[in-house]
Amino acid sequence: MSISPEVLELEQAAEALKNEGKQEEAIEKYLAAVTLDETFVRGHFALALLYSKTQQFEKSVEHGEKAYQHEKDAVNAAFLSHIYQQAFEGTRDEKFIQKAEGVNTNLQ
Repeated sequence: MSISPEVLELEQAAEALKNEGKQEEAIEKYLAAVTLDETFVRGHFALALLYSKTQQFEKSVEHGEKAYQHEKDAVNAAFLSHIYQQAFEGTRDEKFIQKAEGVNTNLQ
């Protein structure tokens, strides 16, 4: 499935903002992109990383899970597992480790 020019434009703007250290503004652009195209996996993964960096772990996990739901493969599973591990490190909530283990189990 191809990505619309509008979504790609929002992604480019978000990346520029992220590179300038403007994480909250980058989040807004990525949110606009995934609102236009819910299946935009790169946008969801970018949001997962940005939310993790800004200590918003529940939102990070939410977008990591959405990305994985749209494109289930070994690379995305490993990324989602990493997102769960970061959420655990930030919160010490055991549910994230259990989820990480569940993703890894599903790959075998």
